[in-house]
Amino acid sequence: MTKSQTNSQVPDSLHVRMGGAQHILNLLTTLQRITNLDDPKNANESFRIVDSIWSAIGTDDSESPLRDVFRLCGGVEALVRLLFLTATAKQRPTGADRDIVVRIQIESLKILREMCCTVPHVAENMSSNTEFIRFVFELMKNKLVFEIAVGLQEEIMAYKSDTFDLTTVPQLKEFVLSLSPNRLAVFCRVLALVVFEPEDRLLQIHAPLNASQLLSFRKTDNKVALSHIETNHNFLLDDLELLPLLVKLMSIDDHAKDMFVFPIGAVRPHDPAEWDDEFPFMDLNQIIANVPNPLTSWHQLTLAAHQVEVIFVVCRLLNGKRKAEVQQKLSDLGLIQLLVNLFDNQLRWNEPSQPPHRHEPLHGPGCSCNPDTALKIQYLRLIHNFCDRDVTSNVSFTRLLLSVEEIRMVQDGISSDIPESLLPIASDTHFPFKSVLQMDKSKQGLISRLVQLLMEEPSDPGVRFWLSSCVEAFVRSSGPIERRFIASCGLLQHLVKQIALEDSCVRGCLQSNFDVLGEVLKFNIFAISQLNAIFNDERIFDRFCHAVRLSLVDSNVFVRSLILSLDHFCFSNASNTGDGTCDCVAAAHVIRQGKIFRYIEQKQITLLRQLIGSVHLSTLSLDNLCCINTALVFFIFSYRQGAFDQSIANLVELQSESVALVDNFLDLLEFWVEYYHHSQKDSHSLSFSSKIPFTVWHEVVEHLLDHFRPNRNMN
Repeated sequence: MTKSQTNSQVPDSLHVRMGGAQHILNLLTTLQRITNLDDPKNANESFRIVDSIWSAIGTDDSESPLRDVFRLCGGVEALVRLLFLTATAKQRPTGADRDIVVRIQIESLKILREMCCTVPHVAENMSSNTEFIRFVFELMKNKLVFEIAVGLQEEIMAYKSDTFDLTTVPQLKEFVLSLSPNRLAVFCRVLALVVFEPEDRLLQIHAPLNASQLLSFRKTDNKVALSHIETNHNFLLDDLELLPLLVKLMSIDDHAKDMFVFPIGAVRPHDPAEWDDEFPFMDLNQIIANVPNPLTSWHQLTLAAHQVEVIFVVCRLLNGKRKAEVQQKLSDLGLIQLLVNLFDNQLRWNEPSQPPHRHEPLHGPGCSCNPDTALKIQYLRLIHNFCDRDVTSNVSFTRLLLSVEEIRMVQDGISSDIPESLLPIASDTHFPFKSVLQMDKSKQGLISRLVQLLMEEPSDPGVRFWLSSCVEAFVRSSGPIERRFIASCGLLQHLVKQIALEDSCVRGCLQSNFDVLGEVLKFNIFAISQLNAIFNDERIFDRFCHAVRLSLVDSNVFVRSLILSLDHFCFSNASNTGDGTCDCVAAAHVIRQGKIFRYIEQKQITLLRQLIGSVHLSTLSLDNLCCINTALVFFIFSYRQGAFDQSIANLVELQSESVALVDNFLDLLEFWVEYYHHSQKDSHSLSFSSKIPFTVWHEVVEHLLDHFRPNRNMN
């Protein structure tokens, strides 16, 4: 037997491992000579080549130099070209055998996805090829190629610097409407990457984001990207009417789970002929109607990663320009009752997270997503976005999170006025909603379930953070009666004790506890009265104040809430607090007489020094930007009281101690002016959350700059 005959019997995959880079180059050179796939010989040769390449780099170590060789030799471009050839072949009646074409497409897409996941800059470079992106959408129309095509598209879209315009894809509407339920759920992987704003994408890539980076981004012209986002939202909401379909997808239970495909990367038969036929197309109403016991096994179904993307898409639609409209549609579709059912029956909040899937990580090598935790977090984000409003209250929707019995309690609470003389001590006998968490669970609303779960202190920090955010969003967007309700569930006492008894506080939750407490207290004299009563316990009061002072970056939102509440009741044009408690003059008196406010007033200079010195331009981020606003609230309150000169004197006193400290504050104020100048949304949100016109904020900042800037220039 000759040497050439011996070599011909060696598998190509072994040749690649033996010959390494040279053999990959030879394979790609041969592939470049193929100009069409009409000849079955060309088709078979092409499949042999891509199959050999996959055998080499698809199962190799992700750091293998063979992948770099493949990229440097033009392998990515060669496979893109080959995929375009498969489209041409399929259109000809005398073209290559269809199974071979499909095999070529599957192997090529697998290689490209693997390269995107493991080799730097491949996905980023491919994301600029708009023609190929559109072509991948075309490939998805073949059910045998659909999953892997979605996987590649997901990797490419994730690295795309601008937002892809869905309306540029020919016949996309018809394609999406023809998808069976399982493919629609999987397709949400792609939709999830084209429905959120460029700024949100930036936050994902650069978290934690430096505030100067965000400001620089806002100065750039993002009109085109924002236009694409708006276009995509309109396409999904109007042309596709996607919301009812997504809500129905979230309703399908374990009896229908077999219609859902394996996660991308799961082991499936190599031969397409061996694959099971797709779940037949049918109307979602028909599927749900045939399910014997809806929603009984949601947990098992939704651990599939694509279900997380279904919820994510709804979350992002709730965060767009048409937020109010989407909230109304979801309300009409019965979203809240669905969420209650999921909370009670399917999401296992107090159980350990499930171990990773036994197959390949769902988002490629290196992916550490935990499907169990991811589902819980997206569920909570959905509730948060449903409740939240940036610049207006949202009472009509937040009230949906209360049960009928709780709404009756709220209405009864209007007439349950607390006598003014009892406000400072707020006796328990005057809490009309005190027993809400002790009532039968079936009579509780969704918000009570969330509050109770938050008080059980889930160990997962991500889950706890989003639970806190949900409660904050509910309170922030509610009316005074709902705020009084949430303050009477025992949450306020729980938060105070968690903060004061820090040893029992889950690590990393201090800021969340202070933030929720601050939102519950803000403009809520009923809650502030309870706080005053709690602080009759000197031990709790002392330890709470120690936590405020020791962790001012964490506690600054709480401090700001008390000052804003006093400012509001002092300067409000309203005759009473709005919740039937008392008039505004009495409310202001209650705040001033409270031990905690007196402590803040006495420590004002110390707190200002800490706030001003806690952040610098180099360390300023979205997480600590709030410290500037809390420092400003001290000056705004004195300004509106006519005591601005005293505040200036306090700052001068600080300047005498440390010129650098006040210079740092001036740097932060100059940044503040520019930051809010380039963000109308944030300036409106600041005004809404503080009940102080933004013009007042800006006026006080300019006064401070005018007073201290000349002195700095002389120095």
